[in-house]
Amino acid sequence: MRSRSKCQFLYHSPVKTILISLALVFLLLCIWFWPPQQIQIYNYYNSSKEGNINSEAVATNAAPLKIYSQDESLVNLLGNLTFKNYGIVRSSDHYVWKEIRISYVEAQNVSGPYLGWADIGHANYLYHDVSGDLTHPASGMRSSVPLGGISTGNIELRGDGTFHEWSIFNQYPAGAAKIQIIDDVFMGIRTVVQGQEPVSIVLQTQPSNQQLPAVEALKYQGEL
Repeated sequence: MRSRSKCQFLYHSPVKTILISLALVFLLLCIWFWPPQQIQIYNYYNSSKEGNINSEAVATNAAPLKIYSQDESLVNLLGNLTFKNYGIVRSSDHYVWKEIRISYVEAQNVSGPYLGWADIGHANYLYHDVSGDLTHPASGMRSSVPLGGISTGNIELRGDGTFHEWSIFNQYPAGAAKIQIIDDVFMGIRTVVQGQEPVSIVLQTQPSNQQLPAVEALKYQGEL
């Protein structure tokens, strides 16, 4: 009976009315003084020892936060959005596989989910061969952000323009069979200039078909 009486007292207490009134006043003040809606985007300017492919001026550190109003188009906003983590892959690059010791690894070119992971103690790892010195490759070469919606399957578009890790089954990446690479799949562009012959080019730095014209370099940037 004591606890019930106490609850009834609080329920009918004027303190509750005062608290509700203060909360409503605070909410109205917040709405009244709320600043105009703005879109905030971090704009990073990057530098690279190998230079920037588009020859734009770059700085070594991230630029301050820039504020963009809603009046600007989505195209301009996305054009100003870059990632601090990026890599440049060139057609002159030479990549090799080197065996390293590892206890648990995601296997390549598997035909079933039960073969997707292996505990073999060693596996091949991709390196960039620079005059005999093996260095870590550019971002987007060993792995990349998977493309695809939830429960739709996914693929990885690597930094050199090739498609890897084809998982066409309705499962998560670690639980489905994956095809490492399909050489016949690529993206390309065709340009037509008045008075000139049409030009077609493959959006890869080193296409498997050497007869196809390739780009000199690709810049990969992304974040998962």
